[in-house]
Amino acid sequence: MAAHEEQMQKMLREIIQGARQKFTEPLMQEQKNLQRLWQSEQVRQQEQFQEILSRLQRLEEKIQQMPGQLLAALRDAISQAGS
Repeated sequence: MAAHEEQMQKMLREIIQGARQKFTEPLMQEQKNLQRLWQSEQVRQQEQFQEILSRLQRLEEKIQQMPGQLLAALRDAISQAGS
């Protein structure tokens, strides 16, 4: 009877291993794939955010320069009108 129990245990292990290979491992692989995709998307979004931030900073610098440029243009216009 012990041999029969060992054979049953072996069959159960094979069934569990087969189920793991058929169901669990593909799910785990898919989860890993999704995690890699999510991480690459996070990196892409961070890069885009940095690009937008950089553009915003350049725009802010240009806006800060505008009053000086406007005053210079007005000065030149007044100077030309007076001549």
